[in-house]
Amino acid sequence: MNGSAVSPRRLVVVLALCAAVWLAVIGGERLLPELWASLFPTPIHSQLVTERATPDLEAVSLSLDQAVVAAGGDLPPRPGMGEGAVIPLPRGLRPKELEKLLRADPRLLGVPVYVTRADALLWNLRVFAGSELLFRRELRPWLPASPPHPPGNPPELIVLIDLRASDVGRRVLKWKSPLAVILEPFAPPTLRLARDAAKASQAVVCALRSEEPVVEQLQAVPHASAVLVEDKLPESVALDAFLAPLLEAGVTLVDGCPRGCFDAAQVQKAGVPLLRTATALARTDGAGSGAELALARNLAVQWGYGLVLAPGTEDGLSRAEELIKSSKLDGLSVVFVEEAGRLHGLAPLLGGQ
Repeated sequence: MNGSAVSPRRLVVVLALCAAVWLAVIGGERLLPELWASLFPTPIHSQLVTERATPDLEAVSLSLDQAVVAAGGDLPPRPGMGEGAVIPLPRGLRPKELEKLLRADPRLLGVPVYVTRADALLWNLRVFAGSELLFRRELRPWLPASPPHPPGNPPELIVLIDLRASDVGRRVLKWKSPLAVILEPFAPPTLRLARDAAKASQAVVCALRSEEPVVEQLQAVPHASAVLVEDKLPESVALDAFLAPLLEAGVTLVDGCPRGCFDAAQVQKAGVPLLRTATALARTDGAGSGAELALARNLAVQWGYGLVLAPGTEDGLSRAEELIKSSKLDGLSVVFVEEAGRLHGLAPLLGGQ
């Protein structure tokens, strides 16, 4: 018998060892991915883990809620419209510090998180999933109740009381402080209220409907020294044609849109004084009385004036009274809307449009 020949038993053992090696090398990553990854980590596997770890909206929202509450703030309001959607940051938590906290959260590790300034007071929080915007909220840093201002040049406060829904608030005509009442064209009580306001030496503001002729609406509200617009102009209405009657009547245009109805530069170039609203009081989606008053006074200091809308309800009137009293104690001047228009209506807007 040839001694060099391989015995059948030895051949079987060699073949079995070859099969085991083949399974470990060729099929290990496919059959046992977790074990393979721990024994032989690769950049490709790390990339897959990162992609699988991309957070969803719930994870981002939870991380934001916990960061704000841990810093001493209230649970952030849910997304919505208007002022109620803005997240007030607690004292001591600056916008950029919130950005660092979110970026350091393990649930958002490696996810692009940006906090950038939007205007004089608001900041934007944006979280991306790749190139797509996953999450966006507006932030407002903590505001002092009485912001400091130059004593030699105090800002002005303008208060507009809305009497369109009800004339219950007509008692404001007896207030000693300068203010204005908002009236609706062609409404039954408008002529009487406009006459009473003029007798009481208070200002009148015409709430314009952008789809109706401006001239007729101005004629329907006697003694109007300003107009209020709360919606963007329809595409069918040319800006020049809309502004021409306002310029001829010599009234101030009050922009009541939360994000602006008009391009301020275009309106001012036409010679029409433009004022923007700082905030509205007693909103159902608002942040509460203290936050509303602080916002109004802080914006007044930032812009040089603070124009505030208040509904003609008991709650709206009480907050307007509180704002006027506290502002006077802070050294702010309370003026008529037309006076603020002369002072600030043609000046470039501060803190963005």
